[in-house]
Amino acid sequence: MNELPRSLKLVQRAVGVVILVHLVALILLLTHRDVIHGTVLADNPGWSADQVDDQTHSLVLQSAIPHVLIPLLLAFRAKALKSRKSRTRIFLTVLLGIQLLAHASLPITLHELPGYGAAVIAVQAVSLVFELSALWLLWATEDSRAWFVRATPVTGLPR
Repeated sequence: MNELPRSLKLVQRAVGVVILVHLVALILLLTHRDVIHGTVLADNPGWSADQVDDQTHSLVLQSAIPHVLIPLLLAFRAKALKSRKSRTRIFLTVLLGIQLLAHASLPITLHELPGYGAAVIAVQAVSLVFELSALWLLWATEDSRAWFVRATPVTGLPR
């Protein structure tokens, strides 16, 4: 039984959608740097142009890093499900949990990208649905649970 069960193939697909959502969010972020710049300027009217530019650069960079790093980690962990190691499932669960917690940043994102609320909410809603689906498929299905049970007995133990 070396082929990945159906539920774990679906986990990989759900994680793939979450990865795509990250890429869409990254594109949205990078192509709307000017909107973020305008928000920083409006929030800090007494700042110099250099201060506004520095803060804008910082906000874009701080937002871009997770949209690059998390998808890479998700991809590696989803692919590693085939290894049948429980730590792979646990690490993927932690990553998806971080994803769920990241939705708490919605008010900040909406503030930084005024006028794009519908797009931001849609992107986060799609991500949320697939994150929850991946977690459910990873832990609540019989074939997923069975996949991570040690297939062969431990050897080398005293009888």
